[in-house]
Amino acid sequence: WGVHTRPIVPELQVHNLEDGGVLVQYNCECPELVEKLKKIVSRYDKYVILAPYPSMKPRIALTAWTRIDTFDEFDEGRVTRFIEAYRGIDHHR
Repeated sequence: WGVHTRPIVPELQVHNLEDGGVLVQYNCECPELVEKLKKIVSRYDKYVILAPYPSMKPRIALTAWTRIDTFDEFDEGRVTRFIEAYRGIDHHR
């Protein structure tokens, strides 16, 4: 959980999603955007990950188990709503 500066390997992404994690990922060399996303992700002590994902097409992707939202312009409310809706839902049951 937390802020990562390197991409997360796909197997670990799936494992984290299965455990109730939300992935906040970006595809750009964009320190301003990363800082904004970091401020949001830092509000949560667990179940949220921020990491780059260089090979994806959209600029921003939010992923939870069976859910994805992609967009190109930063929207703090959209990011926060997604995290609040899906964070911490364990799918091992």
